[in-house]
Amino acid sequence: ILKKKKFIFSNKMKETEQKNATLKSKPDDANTNLPEEYQNATFDDYNNQLEEIEKGKKESLKYTIGDLEPASVIKEEYVTNASKETSELVEIYEYIRRMRKDGNCFYRGFTLCVFERMLLDKEFAKIMHKTFQDSTIAVIKSGMEKDVIDFFHDTLMDTSTKIINNKLSHDNLVSLMRNEQECNAIVWYMRAITSAHLQLHESDFAPYLPFEQPMSSYCRQFVEPTQVEADNIHIMALTQALNVAVQVNYIDSRVSYRVKIPDHCDSVVAHFLYRPGHYDVVYLSRKT
Repeated sequence: ILKKKKFIFSNKMKETEQKNATLKSKPDDANTNLPEEYQNATFDDYNNQLEEIEKGKKESLKYTIGDLEPASVIKEEYVTNASKETSELVEIYEYIRRMRKDGNCFYRGFTLCVFERMLLDKEFAKIMHKTFQDSTIAVIKSGMEKDVIDFFHDTLMDTSTKIINNKLSHDNLVSLMRNEQECNAIVWYMRAITSAHLQLHESDFAPYLPFEQPMSSYCRQFVEPTQVEADNIHIMALTQALNVAVQVNYIDSRVSYRVKIPDHCDSVVAHFLYRPGHYDVVYLSRKT
């Protein structure tokens, strides 16, 4: 059964990637009117990012998600340039769980945190289960074919159903998220939800695009393909689609700040530590 499931998953991923590749190979009229430097940047940046991701995977975690570590390691990483904000993070957060650096770090961390919240809050679990169930309406409306998304949606619903039926422990959830076939299927479906929300609310998100192009083209290039890192616009779309919020702590050598996305939603399901190009999950201290 496991071999069959792995075979089905591999074939489904190949079908999806081939479909994306076919669509991307057809240039959009709007894209051809862009300045040449922007046209080149689109694909050059994408290819450069994939190279960085492949390099990161070799240097990254054995598993898709790491073990819990004390938040004090954050301060240790910035020992030569520890800021006031870095110290505050250690006070606010008790643990950090690292995500593999493969371009799926945000989606994977987000999925894990939503499932963890569902394990703790049964009312929230029921709401999210219904939201996941109904999400195919928007995804299909955005132009994806039902037979393409069914496998990925079913994988998500299998996990959600186990949670609401009290048949999934936290340890088993972690094991599931470390199973690359199942985890990647759910992560891809989160990308599909994101893509659908962007396309169905194009007028709201178009101002955030790096340059003028059809939203459908942007999603095919930067949202739906696996291993493409999530940007702010992706986070905004996914959280709005699922009616939840995330807290992102941005930190680098120059500036540190925190932002809730979206800022009007009180249901924060995940906290992230963002360093340029990568998201890890952080967990609030029980003192806060």
